[in-house]
Amino acid sequence: LEDGTTRYNLDSTELVSLLKENAHSDGRIIRFINYDVLPLTEDPNKADRGMFTALDERQDEEDGVMVIHLPAGSIGLVFNKATPPMITKIKDTSPLLDSGLQVGMCVDTLTIADTGNTFYQMETKEFTSYLKAHRELEGGRIVRFISEGMPVSEPPEEEEIAIFGEIEEEMQDEIELGLPSGSAGIMVEGKPPIITKISGESPLVGTGVIVGMAVDTLTLGDGTMLCDMDADELKTVLKESSYSEDRVIRFINIATTALTVA
Repeated sequence: LEDGTTRYNLDSTELVSLLKENAHSDGRIIRFINYDVLPLTEDPNKADRGMFTALDERQDEEDGVMVIHLPAGSIGLVFNKATPPMITKIKDTSPLLDSGLQVGMCVDTLTIADTGNTFYQMETKEFTSYLKAHRELEGGRIVRFISEGMPVSEPPEEEEIAIFGEIEEEMQDEIELGLPSGSAGIMVEGKPPIITKISGESPLVGTGVIVGMAVDTLTLGDGTMLCDMDADELKTVLKESSYSEDRVIRFINIATTALTVA
């Protein structure tokens, strides 16, 4: 990375996340190898770090910061009702009891490895809801904890980012797809809601959905189908249903496809 940090033994989720987080840097250097010919480079600091207890791979980034891959199930932490969530108790049965976490540390970000979504500046109810929705993930809930008083991370700017360069796509007539929990990562305006920006972390990246398409319908987990919405109505519904993994959203090219009528 530009600051001189070298990362080793990354899985695909970690690599994509790092590329996105440093997308605006001109100082990144990446090394590719023929895996059939050359061995992977080992982290020279690995031996000094020692082994960490069983389930939660920890990475110490800097003083006052801990990044922990949470084990599946309950983590045995109690948080206050605030933004950011602060640890008020670590239960004796917590799998993180010997992790180095301390009462008073706060949640900075949560990354869900399956989707690649990172959530910022969460209130406690929102954070715990995401944890419960993905409680089956072994090591796939990645939380960055910070010491009390440290500033929380700002979300990346809402803009279109392509990791290895921007690719122009032709607008399709219609696209219907499932929407995972969390933010849709889009900005919309008008009625019908027209996409004006797509975040680089949006789950819609790579699906064929592009700027200029309109949101036609949104079907919620209970089967309710919403249509004929303006941008503000859509934003409200997406936020209120952000914990659901059963939403289905339909985008259309309004120049070629008619809007659904209630």
